[in-house]
Amino acid sequence: LGSIPPAFNWAERPGDQRFGLVPFDEVLVQSARTPLGVLLGGIGVMLLIGWSNLAGVQLARTLARSAEFQTRRALGAGTGVLARQMIAETTTAGILGGALGVVALAISAPQIESLVGNRFGTWQPLPGLGALAGIAVLLTAAGVLVAGVAPVLRVVRSDARGLRPSSRVRGRVRHAGRRALLVGQLGLATVLVFTAGVLARSYGYLDALDRGFEPDGLLTAQYSLDDARFAEGDAVHVLFDRTVAALEANPEVAAAAVSLSLPYERPLNLPVRQPGDDQPLLTNMVYVTPGFFDLMGIAVLAGRPLDERDGADGAPVVVANQAFVDRYLAERQPLGAIFDVSSGLGEAPIVGVVANVQQSAGWGGESQPVWETPTLYVSAAQLPAGFFSGIHVWFAPNWIVQPTRSGTNLAEVVVPTMRSVAPELPVARIATMTDVVEGAFARQRLEATFLIAMALVGLALTGLGLYGLVAQEVAERRGELGVRVALGASPAQAVGHIGASGLAVAGVGLTIGVGLSMAVSRLLESLVWGVGALDPLTLVGVAAALAVLTGVATFVPASRIARLDPARVLREE
Repeated sequence: LGSIPPAFNWAERPGDQRFGLVPFDEVLVQSARTPLGVLLGGIGVMLLIGWSNLAGVQLARTLARSAEFQTRRALGAGTGVLARQMIAETTTAGILGGALGVVALAISAPQIESLVGNRFGTWQPLPGLGALAGIAVLLTAAGVLVAGVAPVLRVVRSDARGLRPSSRVRGRVRHAGRRALLVGQLGLATVLVFTAGVLARSYGYLDALDRGFEPDGLLTAQYSLDDARFAEGDAVHVLFDRTVAALEANPEVAAAAVSLSLPYERPLNLPVRQPGDDQPLLTNMVYVTPGFFDLMGIAVLAGRPLDERDGADGAPVVVANQAFVDRYLAERQPLGAIFDVSSGLGEAPIVGVVANVQQSAGWGGESQPVWETPTLYVSAAQLPAGFFSGIHVWFAPNWIVQPTRSGTNLAEVVVPTMRSVAPELPVARIATMTDVVEGAFARQRLEATFLIAMALVGLALTGLGLYGLVAQEVAERRGELGVRVALGASPAQAVGHIGASGLAVAGVGLTIGVGLSMAVSRLLESLVWGVGALDPLTLVGVAAALAVLTGVATFVPASRIARLDPARVLREE
């Protein structure tokens, strides 16, 4: 490690470089551990919101049935009988809900396994349905326990004294438990919405990056050349020439080219040197065939692209992208600058500069999924057979095809044409260039979409819980509010009196949620790009959304007070 030259600085600041020994099993899972942790955390928060919402509903039902329980207690029913009844009701509801969950799991398990495999690169099967059903049973039991404790305690504390005549005026203490649950729900919902918002903004940033090329309409066909037939002589060159010529001879194909790697995917990393300087400079290297830049729509900024002049008999040349020029030739004229490329090409001058395209971050000072990596493009015709035999063990080249008209099914053109030239050549992948771009951010899109769905469900449950609390309070305090209006209070004052209590709950919950979001933001630093983990815009947006939600959930049920008839309420009293 001590012999690594300074030119291999993988960060702009040397202090950022760290070396050490890491267990192999940790390396295998490190890329998926944090994203899966965030997704599991979102599920956990969603479960807590659901459980607390269910507990609030059960508590509300218990309060509504207080007269029933008091009557039964007055008639001789013991505390144990009433408690067992509540436990049985809650357990029955939990068993039914858990059974529905297991059925949904059995139906969706194949889709979930496919989704996880595609997004996180897993190839082993998920745990069997029995293990997953066992987890569901444990979660159901936990939900029943959480949802059943408060109602049972309420019943245990009840007595027959509530049967004596009393005013309809109710105090807030009656709903202290539900208020506490709602405060917790709002806090958790705030964290969930904030996390979803930050990940969505990060995905939006990545998706909006300047691609540097035009993917629309292009089809890519990846074929493995890790084959003894292409390890010697000019076999690879002959294959490229014949397949490209055969594809372009088809009237459905406007142009075709071959590239070692594609934009938005990891390219080959190789060191290059300047003549007279032994310090290696790390860069990406991509071999291409003539017409590649025109086909991809990559702009030529200076000089010329690689073309038919750059064949096996021509002088070796390279084309650099703007990121290479900025990193290694910032103070020099790039055209004509000579580099010794360690691919068997030898010393070659730069004959052109092209625009950057997004590449998967295989090295460099960036940590986001794609960035504008320094890259040198070389002509495939000028590379020796030994280079191909080594590189094609790890890389499968890509044939890129452009149709003459939109709507053409290029796969039906490319596959038979390739088979006619190389019948036994194994195809590794057929995909549109748009699919390749989208696949680069599949994990980020899954994270954002999943957490947004969880956040919307959490918001709906929280809003319904707050709505139910205020609605029940309006129903219970109907007599008190009617008396207030009869004694001169305006309907708006009565609505505000009830609404203020709901807003107080929301304010406390939102404050706690913002504090939790600030703590959770530290866990998101490795998952977001282009925005801060504690993104102020997202934080303000979450606060505004929850403020609107709580306002609607509070004042819609409270507005019923405005329709009260004081005379009718007084007669009922």
